[in-house]
Amino acid sequence: MGDFNDEPFDTSLVTHALSTRQRRRVLKAETPRLWNLMWPAIGLPEGSFYFNNEPNLLDQFLVNANMARQDATLAVDADSVQILKFDGMVNPGTYPSPVPFGGMGNEVNQEGFSDHFPIGLRVTEAD
Repeated sequence: MGDFNDEPFDTSLVTHALSTRQRRRVLKAETPRLWNLMWPAIGLPEGSFYFNNEPNLLDQFLVNANMARQDATLAVDADSVQILKFDGMVNPGTYPSPVPFGGMGNEVNQEGFSDHFPIGLRVTEAD
């Protein structure tokens, strides 16, 4: 999980991290692959990061075969993936960009959080 600064379809994730949008491909792979749970979010109008008021999906959940199995001890609920936008984290205005904390040459905003919105999902533990 984290900020990869790349979209799910970028070379760094598909070729180098061996991620895919297909759970089946991860489960049937002869060599380890990762299931990228953020692919469905590409069709959404919002992103986890905004550059020039354009949404980007730069934050990813990559899941190995152990967590991709339906009967896994720790299993992910792929349908629960979301970009989290809590009150106070969103800039008012036309585009729902996050309120950044600042730094890196920008003034620090004590009311800010991050330049990315957090992503979340539900993980269940087998009985």
